[in-house]
Amino acid sequence: MKIHQILKNYNARGKENAMTTERLMELSGLTRREIVAQVKEERKHHFIGSTFQRNGGYYRPANFREIEDYNRQREQRIKLAALTMRPTRWLNKRRGQEGRM
Repeated sequence: MKIHQILKNYNARGKENAMTTERLMELSGLTRREIVAQVKEERKHHFIGSTFQRNGGYYRPANFREIEDYNRQREQRIKLAALTMRPTRWLNKRRGQEGRM
């Protein structure tokens, strides 16, 4: 059964009703790694939010505000990742010019 459908069937709507990975594992018979992979695949067609609040878990949005908040958090993570890559890009560029570090 698809994760999105499980979340729908068990009314995991909104962050406050997020379903833990452990519960999804029980209901789906999938491992933690398989849950993550399945969610990644299903996100191509459905919004499946994730949260680290309380016990964390996955949820369907309760409203558009939750979708906006989720997007804002993801964008912040992307910006942070880009900042952490600056030094390695600089080193790679320098290495390419000099052939060493």
